[in-house]
Amino acid sequence: MKGMLLSAVAWFGLSLSFAADAARDTGAPNALLVHQVAAERELAAALAPVKNRAQLDAYLREHRGASSPFHVLRPAALQRFSGGLVFNDRGVSSYDYTTLQRELTASQIFGILRVFGVEDSVSRIPGLKVRGHADRLVLATLHIRLDGHHDMYCVAHGSCAPRLGWVCTSNC
Repeated sequence: MKGMLLSAVAWFGLSLSFAADAARDTGAPNALLVHQVAAERELAAALAPVKNRAQLDAYLREHRGASSPFHVLRPAALQRFSGGLVFNDRGVSSYDYTTLQRELTASQIFGILRVFGVEDSVSRIPGLKVRGHADRLVLATLHIRLDGHHDMYCVAHGSCAPRLGWVCTSNC
């Protein structure tokens, strides 16, 4: 019985390996992974506590100190970042990433963007700083967290235009 179980596990593992090799060799997309990433993105947007400017103002009043991912930003930097947020009916559609990029690490940026449900867009910010394990984890998942457009700005629903230092999110 134990031998049959080991054989079945080995066969299954070998089958997965061959399937993965075939998908990689043919360039076929991994539908399960694509579906999972889309579902995670939809869940992040649905659970985001901030979807508009009024909610941001309330969030900043109610979450101070270490309980807020924004505590890592100096007051002037927070003002620059929050002033560079663009909202539409779906949430944050664009943001200026230059202050975040200059001041924070990859995981700190991820934490801030999570408040808006657009944490996957961290993949579009160039030159992310890595100082610890959490930063390495963020970087390790960037290849599947492709959301938004680098150096683009949301000008209308579904329409991004070039603008250096900005990210146009999937909410556009």
